[in-house]
Amino acid sequence: MQLEIHVLQSFPPANLNRDENGMPKSTVFGGRPRARISSQCQKRAVRKFYQGQATLTPEQFAERSRNWLPELNALLVDQGIDEAQAATAARLALEEGLQLKFDDKGKATTIVFLGRTEIAAIAHILVSNWSAIEPGLTGDTPALPKKDPNLPNWTVGSSLSSDEPPRKTDMG
Repeated sequence: MQLEIHVLQSFPPANLNRDENGMPKSTVFGGRPRARISSQCQKRAVRKFYQGQATLTPEQFAERSRNWLPELNALLVDQGIDEAQAATAARLALEEGLQLKFDDKGKATTIVFLGRTEIAAIAHILVSNWSAIEPGLTGDTPALPKKDPNLPNWTVGSSLSSDEPPRKTDMG
């Protein structure tokens, strides 16, 4: 059995949800054109409300963005890595690690929901392994080092500051 609920809700005159051209999204419902509010718009409103009401710091919240490359690059430069090498390493890490593709302006073609802690973790991994990463960034086709297949796979979710070893994901 499938149950569909259609709700009509009144909003003051506002452009709550726009398409890629900035026009209000609309649909015909009940024989009349109506403004349409997508689930993404509602979810964003809930996230923003929660962030305003929570006692957590802004760094503890994740965001949807296509613009993670400059932030990761800045974290690497703050650790003393050359700006050109940091830009290359950051781009490669996001391309290979998160399977992102970038446009000419350096923005990802896909929106990614990440927190500052995840970006900091990626930067920490790059800085911690910089001696192995740096030689691969020179030349015509820069690349990150390939993973040794003999090493186990570890989860990224383990705390970087904890004294516990990371959890192993493959039980083989």
